Amino acid sequence: MRRRSGAAPQGPGERAGAPVARRAGRWRRRVTLVVVGWALAWSSAATQEAFELTLGVVVDPADGALYAMRPEGGLEKISLASGSVLWTSDEADQPVALDGDRLVAQVIRPGALSRLHVVLLDAAAGRLEESFSVTLPAGVRATLDEAIGRRFELTSRRSTGKLELVWTQTERYAQGVAPGAGAPPETLRRGALQWDRQAGELVAVENAPPAPAWPPSVEAWRAAGRSAVGPVAAGVVIAATEVVGGQTAPDSRIILKRWQRSGGEPLPDHELFRGPHLLQFPSADGRHLLVTQRHARGEAEEYEWSLLSLETGESVGRLRHRQAHSPFFVDDDHVVLIERPFGRRSGEEWEESPRRLHAIVLGSGSSVWERTLRSTQLRGPMPP
Repeated sequence: MRRRSGAAPQGPGERAGAPVARRAGRWRRRVTLVVVGWALAWSSAATQEAFELTLGVVVDPADGALYAMRPEGGLEKISLASGSVLWTSDEADQPVALDGDRLVAQVIRPGALSRLHVVLLDAAAGRLEESFSVTLPAGVRATLDEAIGRRFELTSRRSTGKLELVWTQTERYAQGVAPGAGAPPETLRRGALQWDRQAGELVAVENAPPAPAWPPSVEAWRAAGRSAVGPVAAGVVIAATEVVGGQTAPDSRIILKRWQRSGGEPLPDHELFRGPHLLQFPSADGRHLLVTQRHARGEAEEYEWSLLSLETGESVGRLRHRQAHSPFFVDDDHVVLIERPFGRRSGEEWEESPRRLHAIVLGSGSSVWERTLRSTQLRGPMPP
């Protein structure tokens, strides 16, 4: 009969307490595995910093929300789980970055485009906390919507731990006659700004972006020119991909290369995908890879997306979509992506779809939520 008391059973050749010791050892191993798994999950979650999905859409995974431009002006905070609006603000027009618990956003003032206007909003409630402005170089205009031959963009970067705002103005030749000899088809102007907290103003800083601080082992592999995607910081690892056999070959293989993010130690290679494909496209947060194949040419959902983790090498799901690729990120069991505006004929009617954020369940393809976004792209008449 099996004992259920706390006393250790004894038998021939069996030392008292040995089964208890073995059970305790198994228990310690289980606890160790659980703790290690929890630590890995925690460290992965801890690296989920805010990121820019696309110009004017800033995602904060830790808060389960994103910030986006509204079509009618102003901006709003949106729940990632439901797509519901958590707050709206008319104090700013374009979210740029998160700085701690404050949202950095650009304000458009039509009568003062020669100055860049920036505000800090309380990320939790949307209240205005601080505002700054700085005079831009001659000829630079801090706009939001693209104009004929000109586009201004404001993004952010981290340099030595400090948030910097980077502005870029692109000017293209846009006339009906060919440019003269030697005229550049495109001119790029760029600058970077940082807060001087003591002076309470934005000041210009060196505008050269900092070089990626990849460990020597990663940099050596990158310099060999074999990378198809990356290197990118993917959670607790640095990841990149390499194509073996040719992208369109039937036996094409995508190999995942990984290194420890902390020290650069290489991890085992992993076959991420097998088969011909059209393209690879990393997610906005660097954690996942989109591999696109053509599903049915000419159909509404022409392409099949395979979404794979660059951190673990595992597949996270598939879906079919009319776009071959789009800025995206994976949130739990669904993917959030940017859908470009488009029009199509349905029977006797013409359907128009605006630029929007769309959350789609992986696998089933069902819609979780969608929100219309402000489109800043020029879509009006072009010069003759």
